[in-house]
Amino acid sequence: MNWDAIGAVGEVVGAICVVLTLGYLAVQIRQNTRATRATTYSSTTGGWHDDLQSEYLDPTFRAYMQPIVDTASRETQPNVRALFTELMIKENDQHQQTHAGRTAAS
Repeated sequence: MNWDAIGAVGEVVGAICVVLTLGYLAVQIRQNTRATRATTYSSTTGGWHDDLQSEYLDPTFRAYMQPIVDTASRETQPNVRALFTELMIKENDQHQQTHAGRTAAS
């Protein structure tokens, strides 16, 4: 074998190594993206849960919410019905965002 043949073999081996390295990096970037999305999803829903828990434990908030969750009040008082509707819309929006985050993370 002469030096030209050895150089050609070296170039082929080098090219194969570059392709394998690029493939490995693509897999690592994909895994990192999924992990980042999952972490973002977890922190977002965890913070939302903490906020809701602190609100529900607050006596003033509970007194404010009692007529809203009472079915009879919702049916007889239009302002309470509007509050209930707004609360349900916000709750639905949060669930949609959570689902979108979960879907994007997988």
